[in-house]
Amino acid sequence: MSDHLAGCVLEPVVGPTLCRSSRRVLGRVKPKTMEEVAAVVRDCAARGVALHPVSTGMNWGLGSYLPARDDVAVLDLSSLTAIGPLDREAATVRIEAGVTQAGLYAWLAQHAPELAFNVTGAGSDTSIVGNALERGLGYAGSRAAEIFGLEVVLADGTVHRPAPGWFSSSGGITAGPQVDTLFAQANFGVVTATWLRLRRRQAVEMAVILSGELEPVFATVRAAFAQNLLTLPVHMGGGARSDRMQAGLLRSRWGREPTAAEVQGVFSAALAAQSAIAALHGQPGVVRAALREIRRLGAGRVKIHALTAKRIDFAERWARRLGLKQRAEFIGAVRPLLALTWGEPSNAGLASLDFSDTRNDPDHTVTGCIYLNAVTVPDLAASRKVETLTESAWADTALTRVFLSSAVLVHVISLHFPNDRSEAAHAAARTLGEALRQAGFSPYRLGMPTMGNGVPGELSRRLKAALDPRGLMAPGNYLP
Repeated sequence: MSDHLAGCVLEPVVGPTLCRSSRRVLGRVKPKTMEEVAAVVRDCAARGVALHPVSTGMNWGLGSYLPARDDVAVLDLSSLTAIGPLDREAATVRIEAGVTQAGLYAWLAQHAPELAFNVTGAGSDTSIVGNALERGLGYAGSRAAEIFGLEVVLADGTVHRPAPGWFSSSGGITAGPQVDTLFAQANFGVVTATWLRLRRRQAVEMAVILSGELEPVFATVRAAFAQNLLTLPVHMGGGARSDRMQAGLLRSRWGREPTAAEVQGVFSAALAAQSAIAALHGQPGVVRAALREIRRLGAGRVKIHALTAKRIDFAERWARRLGLKQRAEFIGAVRPLLALTWGEPSNAGLASLDFSDTRNDPDHTVTGCIYLNAVTVPDLAASRKVETLTESAWADTALTRVFLSSAVLVHVISLHFPNDRSEAAHAAARTLGEALRQAGFSPYRLGMPTMGNGVPGELSRRLKAALDPRGLMAPGNYLP
């Protein structure tokens, strides 16, 4: 085929992915505007070329930028980086698909420092829109619920835009059917921009660390949600995840691989079977009261530390002045991870990956990694079952428990493997996904190795046939 699509150069696609998948890809095209996107879609429709849209191509561990099938052109939206307009009163902003977490954070710092957004641990350079469309989880909740007013190029090249004017201030509440959610986890069209709900910064924004044995930490977090003391997601990890995170945080800080003794020295005071990171936002009196009640729930069996940005920075400065080098290194290493809770993006959430000393790109790690997610109620027995199934499927795994509410617990599972065991790891991921499903723990995010599993049903296929009868939008992971 031609090396151009609607005037845009069709570039070669090279390089590995974090999950070490591969596809025959026709090339990558990078339009710069919505109008160019529409022209590319119309051109592909005329040629019969299927397109796989990506926002920045950083869907780590789930396929990165690669499509779910061979012989597809990648439609890269990373050049669509416009931000605005901002509706300050409604706390909403329009962003294009290529806007990254770092990009929006810097823009808000300049134009609206009183506002913040829901940050994920996927990395500073990942797309907000792309993550939301795959139902990514941030430290303030689900991203999918925060986007509205989607601007979409349909498979025939026509453009869908929301009604102008009052739409942004309405927060997406309009007359007629709500169609925005149709485009989550389904390739019915190319989402080029959305409106995003922001939040107003609070007087106190605090990270709370709960550490101890699995059972009391789990019970404390669950009880705190039941009593509405915690309302924002809580990330809980231990074992292999903690070991990987600790080494990775120091690697990122020092620019070299730390020794086991160095990791032990820096993190010795913080070592625990499980550590959970929660967030408390609000007025000082309200936050203090909630923290007091959470400490009461811990009943001495759970260590609880509460830290704000100001307190962390003060503690690091004084630790250095007092010559407490390892203490200062510990505070500095964990700060980017804790800062995710108050809306400061970083790459700290990727620290558990096996980066080389010279390249900080998940697609070029020393070893591969596949991610899966499994959902249960916040029940310890059910959660232990997920952990048992995971460990029986693959030797080198890590697990993070994310409490979304008093009713929902998401398990973030990663399978780590050397490059020469890629095929076996993908087979294990498929087996594990099916085992979780059979046990009643249905996954909601799956990578390319599990394409077509857990298809929502006949309605999705009928919608696909209606909106894209020729199949020009390459199927996602949930449409066969």
